[in-house]
Parts: sequence; C-alpha cells; structure tokens
Amino acid sequence: MLLCVWPPTTRLAPPPAVSFTATPISGLAPLTVSFQDTSTGDITDRFWDFGDGTGVRGIQTPQKVYPTGGNFLVTLVVIGPGGVNQATRLVTVAADVIAPGVISVVAT
Repeated sequence: MLLCVWPPTTRLAPPPAVSFTATPISGLAPLTVSFQDTSTGDITDRFWDFGDGTGVRGIQTPQKVYPTGGNFLVTLVVIGPGGVNQATRLVTVAADVIAPGVISVVAT
C-alpha cells in the first residue's frame, strides 16, 4: 500500500529579502562609497558587483573608491537555502575637472 502525505512536511525557506544602502550615492571623483547590506532572512552568502568590473564576496559592509567619473550600476546578490535574490542601485560619480582657462600658480 502506498501512502501519500499532502501537503509535504518539508518546506523550503523563502529566498532572502534583499536590500542595501549606499552612502553617498553621488559626488565628485575620487568618491568613496560605503555600502551596507540590510537584507533579511537566512543568508548564506552575498556578492557585490560595483558596476566597474570589480566586486567582492562575503562582506556585509564593503567600501569602494570610484577614482573616475561615470554612472555605476551596483548590484548585491544574496543567497540562502530558499533561493537567490538581487537588488541594484545607481552610483553617479562626476569627474573632477578644471575649468578651461584656469591656471594654478604655485609660488616658490
């Protein structure tokens, strides 16, 4: 005789709810941005993609220096027993430029 139990007694945990902050999210280069993973749920690993070809794994509060201007789409991926989730945020870095015709003079 085959016995089937419904609903199943083993349930998977939901995927982590992902969120993060970035401070500041804009400014002049070189810009140091502090990130904070504020995700909730059962998290076994995390990966940060800083939008410039670099990233870091496993760190909850990384910092990143953006040395040049540009728009950088930062992504945080969190992984848990129930699945994977991700969030993105735009960091805008303005190039620090000298206005045309301005000359710096240093007295010696």
